[in-house]
Amino acid sequence: MELKVHHIGYAVPSIETAIGEFESLGWSVSSEVTGDAERKVRIVFMKLDNTCIELVAPTADDSPVKKLLQKGSGEPYHICYQVEDVDACVAELKVKRFVLTKKPSPAPAIGGKRVAFLFAKNVGVIELVEA
Repeated sequence: MELKVHHIGYAVPSIETAIGEFESLGWSVSSEVTGDAERKVRIVFMKLDNTCIELVAPTADDSPVKKLLQKGSGEPYHICYQVEDVDACVAELKVKRFVLTKKPSPAPAIGGKRVAFLFAKNVGVIELVEA
């Protein structure tokens, strides 16, 4: 299993406010703001040098991101890894005691590429995106 960091996801209450604050730190918007109805979020990607972040804001009270934000302010909450085969990687990580929290499905903000979310107590949430 070969993992390459794709982006770090930040839970934010407002995409527009967060964009302004990250721009003040030198980040620039690198995608359109995209809605993801399945995950109940709005997403935008930003870059600084070779680093990419994903700002994720909830669109509904039952969004998983809304629940994260109830614990505090905007914060990084997942690392996304690019992999060749999401299904094979999920299977390998499940053997290593990662729990699949969201089965592989297309992600509108990443060109419809399949993504999956997993969790491990000492690692937290990770996302896998198929290359």
